[in-house]
Amino acid sequence: MNDILQRFPALRDALQETTVHLRMAAEGCLLIAVTDDDHLRREVKAIVVERLYSQATFDEYVFDPIYPSLAAYLETLPPPQGQSILFVEGLEALPPEKQTHALHLLNLEREALQHSRRAILLWVRSETLPNLIHQAGDFWAWRSGVLEFQPPPGVEFQPSVPARLPVQELARLYRFRDAYGQQLASAPPSAPSTADLKLQLAEVQRQLGLPERQVMALRREGLALKAQTGDEEAQVQAYNQFVVDRYGHLTLYSLKADAPLSVELERVYVQLTAVERVQRRQRAQEQPEEEPEEEEEERREREERPKERDAAVERVLSAQEALAEADRLIVIGAPGSGKTTLLQWIALTFARDLAGERLGLPEHRAPIFVPLRAFGKHIESHADRFE
Repeated sequence: MNDILQRFPALRDALQETTVHLRMAAEGCLLIAVTDDDHLRREVKAIVVERLYSQATFDEYVFDPIYPSLAAYLETLPPPQGQSILFVEGLEALPPEKQTHALHLLNLEREALQHSRRAILLWVRSETLPNLIHQAGDFWAWRSGVLEFQPPPGVEFQPSVPARLPVQELARLYRFRDAYGQQLASAPPSAPSTADLKLQLAEVQRQLGLPERQVMALRREGLALKAQTGDEEAQVQAYNQFVVDRYGHLTLYSLKADAPLSVELERVYVQLTAVERVQRRQRAQEQPEEEPEEEEEERREREERPKERDAAVERVLSAQEALAEADRLIVIGAPGSGKTTLLQWIALTFARDLAGERLGLPEHRAPIFVPLRAFGKHIESHADRFE
């Protein structure tokens, strides 16, 4: 997340100045941050939280169109215990008359804001800045700094996982990450508590958007430790994690690429439809072979007598519908039609306990994925056991 802004000197310097102002503002301050990019705004907020979560608490306020008073909102909060940082935004979303009212209130309530002992970071768009200067001059005069966060031309920012989280939740996750890490450093390697700590830390890392392989590696370690204690549920979880690790990625080959590409199956999986062939009994006229020795009357009787025969009737349905309707299925399709991918996706669905959400099957089953090619080789190499 930090690496994105570090590539652009103007953004890097503005971020550094913001961090320094907020870190030094023990008794509160006012910073004005100007940006026209909502994604960049979220990234900067997330980075500020990452840098200062150990020394400050965080809150955020979006101007209320009914009564856009920042001071009234601050009165609803408990007195700050230590350093407190408040992100404020949403002036541009107000109707023109409400925006004017909000700026008027900022000007009138500036002393209450100053005495709140909170560091206030007010986000505005460049188009709003002149209105802020002219309609809230006294409030503007209180500022400690004005920071510009404008993306370079042609650069589009996409919000990272931390940037999508509320700032309070993000700070809480960083604190949990540190606490779990410190406890792991002092815990015995094989203690049951170590397994729980690893699983808890893996979950925190997942919510913070760390690379999945790093998260899964830590989760595997925790489940393996837990399974060693004889915990049956942990053993099931460890097996399910094995299924996710083993079948969670597809390997794609390209004539242009030097190495195969590994992609997450669940990111590229496309829902399939199936054609069910139903054998139905229907009555039809039989065309008998001629039997010279048969009497004319008997032959006429047999020809008029209807006979049942099988007829295949096709019905198109989704893979989910097929699974819901049948306990046993055979998937038939041309090479490359997605048979193996479908079965892997089903195995992952049960391993992640998402059968109710994805398949409409509120069931908990252990997925056993057996490639027939590998099973055949196993039989050949252990022929004596199968005689």
